[in-house]
This record gives sequence, C-alpha cells and structure tokens, in this order.
Amino acid sequence: MTSLVNDHFRWLSSLLEASHRSPCLTSTKSLSDQLHCQKGIYVTCDSSMRELIKYLDANRTLGCTFVIEELDDTHLFLDAKKIPDLEKILEQRREELCPDINERD
Repeated sequence: MTSLVNDHFRWLSSLLEASHRSPCLTSTKSLSDQLHCQKGIYVTCDSSMRELIKYLDANRTLGCTFVIEELDDTHLFLDAKKIPDLEKILEQRREELCPDINERD
C-alpha cells in the first residue's frame, strides 16, 4: 500500500512539474486554481473486467463518468462516490450471466 501511495505522489509531483513547464498553463491564475483533486479508489482487475468498467463508464451507466484515470492494463482509479453503484451494476450483470451461481449460494 505504501508503494502505491508513493507512486501516486510521484505521478502527481511529475504532473505538477509538467504544469510549471507547460506554456499552455501559464496564466494569471495560480497553480492552486488549476489543480483539481478528486477522492478515488485504486482498483486492480483483470483485462476483461477493466474493459467492462470502461464500457459502463463510456455509456454513462451510472449517470456520469466515474473512471478518473486508467493507470495500466490491470489498474484503474475510480470515483469513490460511485463505487457502491458500480458494485450493484456489476452484481446485476453477474446474476444475468451466471444464474446458476446464485442458486448455489
């Protein structure tokens, strides 16, 4: 977990450094006016689940987008407020696709 936090802060630091160098971000506004932080959840999943989550996000199944950042092939950073709704949708999909699993439970 510590390495994840360190990696995220390194990524954020590099983003801030890049914003200082980027000519398109130079304006009368301060960096704090340009920086937007959002609370999220780091999710590890296989590639098929990642594609399903991206599909739900693209179609705004939850009413808005919820994927904050696609980190790599197996990791996503998702809006923390939307996780309970996403879990419900994924559970409904699982029940639709695998009804016999529900009978065993």
